[in-house]
Amino acid sequence: MTFLLILLQAIACQTNGDILCLEPEPRVEPDLAVCKQAALYDATASIGTGEGQFEVYAPLDLLHAIAGPQGGHHFHASVWVVGLNPGVKVNGEPLGCPVSIYDTVRADYTHHFPDDLVAPIVTTTLREMIGTVAGAFFIGEYIYIDLPDLQEQYPDLTEIEVQASVTVTDKCGTTVEDSRPLLLSLYDVR
Repeated sequence: MTFLLILLQAIACQTNGDILCLEPEPRVEPDLAVCKQAALYDATASIGTGEGQFEVYAPLDLLHAIAGPQGGHHFHASVWVVGLNPGVKVNGEPLGCPVSIYDTVRADYTHHFPDDLVAPIVTTTLREMIGTVAGAFFIGEYIYIDLPDLQEQYPDLTEIEVQASVTVTDKCGTTVEDSRPLLLSLYDVR
């Protein structure tokens, strides 16, 4: 009898160190009710920047590279969408247990450099968004750049025009895109 009880506990729960974690209820993706709700909106995307909040790229905004703690450089990319299933994160029970993410959203950011002297940077995110079908966003995605290489490839420039684009796809099968130019400072690092 004790063996059966232990077996049932092992099936119903998983351990995380000393914490007994409950398994989340299985769920079929995507959530069709959310897909129907999202379909009521005109699906759109706006690419932007921002680490703590979404900031849309205005035409030819000047973006500054950020010095990382290990000597590299990056900037932040963000996207705001309407009419997509933003996905959902279910926190593990009790506190400290693994989370489950359902209806993940995929965002592919691409940054093209002038005259293709430097290969485009493609960064992919796959997780839940913050918000609802009426408006949701990813913020603070790190776009890693090789700033010394950019300075070498564009020696006569202090800033370059970068074509930033994003494609976002939800689990309902809706895809939205946006593309905008931005100016990247090659020497004014934050």
